[in-house]
Amino acid sequence: MIKFIAADLDNTLVFPRGGVSSLLRLFAKYKIAPKHVLDIYAKAKQSGLSSESLIRAAQEYVDAPLDRGTIEHDIERWLKKSIRCYPDALASVTKWRKANIPVIIVTVGAPEFQKKKIELSGLSYDDVCIVDSVNNKSDTLRTLLARFGAPCIFIDDKASELDAVVESGITSNEVLTYRIRRTNGPYYGQKPVHAHTDIKHLDDPRLMEQIYTP
Repeated sequence: MIKFIAADLDNTLVFPRGGVSSLLRLFAKYKIAPKHVLDIYAKAKQSGLSSESLIRAAQEYVDAPLDRGTIEHDIERWLKKSIRCYPDALASVTKWRKANIPVIIVTVGAPEFQKKKIELSGLSYDDVCIVDSVNNKSDTLRTLLARFGAPCIFIDDKASELDAVVESGITSNEVLTYRIRRTNGPYYGQKPVHAHTDIKHLDDPRLMEQIYTP
């Protein structure tokens, strides 16, 4: 039986209602050109998405110092209004934990920012592991395997994150990789190098069968 489930956060369990554009519209008051909006978001994600990284990236596109206090307040307000848990994620995570299967959220980003999103989502969980860079979750999974045992399930929307686990030497006897391809997900079209089970929702029968098979 599966010993635990490790799941990514963004675009796997939660999403920003209104998309990225709804967050970055708050920079419009500083006359940042629309064409730079995605650049700001991409640069901020490189160092872990947070209020600090967004402000730092946006500062490159304006001459005068940005009002950090105002922007931090706006981002906090945006989080409270926009962060939503996918309905299938909320129901599935609740079901897994009721079945005494530990659920570990493994996510990339600034710790306080990610923890705030988890808090606002209303998700239940057994632990949260936050890593500082993309495609670097293998060591965390090894630590969890030592703690809970094998096999486990690892679910992520990024093919590259799943590929990195396979390439780290972790075997399919230890970790079963599932790629969730949600409609309009930012990494929907990313091409995997290795084979992973594709699912559209966390209540996919193939995933459920694997979790509850003795």
